[in-house]
Amino acid sequence: QKDNGQAAAINAGFKKASGDIFLWINSDDILMPNVLFAIAEIAIKEGDKLFIGNCIHFNELKDGTLKAWGSNVPEKNNLLQIELIDYIIQPSSFWTKAVWQKNGELNEKLHFVFDWEWFLRAKKNGIEIHGVNKCLSLYRIHENHKSASAGGKKLDELATVYEKYSPSKVQLFKQLRKRKHSLFSKIL
Repeated sequence: QKDNGQAAAINAGFKKASGDIFLWINSDDILMPNVLFAIAEIAIKEGDKLFIGNCIHFNELKDGTLKAWGSNVPEKNNLLQIELIDYIIQPSSFWTKAVWQKNGELNEKLHFVFDWEWFLRAKKNGIEIHGVNKCLSLYRIHENHKSASAGGKKLDELATVYEKYSPSKVQLFKQLRKRKHSLFSKIL
């Protein structure tokens, strides 16, 4: 049915969800075998937390060449500040229903960075982020990928999120954006 974008569709789905553990996957995402059982066991042991794990990214180029690389999200969680960089890989993130209820719905005004904003809000709301040292998903990147075609709209949303969660860094972000710093070629 018609909706107000991806965040609205996900919110509508979660309103109907009856399970105890939540996640969403997109058409370019694939869960690794047995990952749902693994996360269920971890959630039973750890309780109401945001669980984040590793991911294999892959990109099939036009010439058929395949590029693949992995991530170490639990390590980044220990080294980096989520307020400065979005290192959580959305299809490798899970949380309990109680976490969803405490943190609230995705921000439907955002179309490119609503997952990052939700993770930031979770941290702000005191929800513990628990790293899982396991590859939880595969993430396909291609030329028609939503983030790849976002351009300045994604950067506008990033600025909005920085203003709310890292106000001391928003001017630096805007200066780098204005200078078209090479950092943005990786973001887009």
